[in-house]
Order: sequence, then structure tokens, then C-alpha cells
Amino acid sequence: MKRLDFYERVRDSVRNYLPMGFRQMPVLIHETEQAGQKTALMTLQGNGRMPVMSLEKYLKSVEQGERPEQTMIRIGVDYTKHLSRERKASRICQL
Repeated sequence: MKRLDFYERVRDSVRNYLPMGFRQMPVLIHETEQAGQKTALMTLQGNGRMPVMSLEKYLKSVEQGERPEQTMIRIGVDYTKHLSRERKASRICQL
């Protein structure tokens, strides 16, 4: 699967595996390049601070034969974990 096809798949599918309150938020993917290496980063467009997560290991999994739908599930689960950590850190800072 090509990078751009993968990004489109993530934008279209990953929200199905996020918590209900986050499913309507647009999925943003930014690609950066450092020292000739491309890196794709994903976040949600929300009102507050949203975590940013690299998509590179997931892209490599698809390239190595993992079913794309399985990969979308893993991305959703992992991003949910990042959301949970971000919320927890935010609450600690408010104390």
C-alpha cells in the first residue's frame, strides 16, 4: 500500500475505533521529513490539546502484510491510550 493510500485509509477509518466523543473530529495527518526520512504524524482536530502519534510503524505493518483493517484497529486503540494519558496529565496539572 502506498503512503498516500494509507493516509487516506487512516482518515476514513480510524475514527470508527476511537471513543464516541472523538469520532466526529477530523483526523489530521502531517508528513515531515528529517535527514531524508519521511515521518507521518496523526492527531485529531479538537478544541483542546490533542496528542500526536507517529504512523510509521503502522505503515510498515501494512507493507509487511498486515490487513489494513487490523492496523486501523491498532491505531485507534493506541491513540485512545494517548488520549487517556493526556487527560490524566491534564488533571494532574490542574491540581
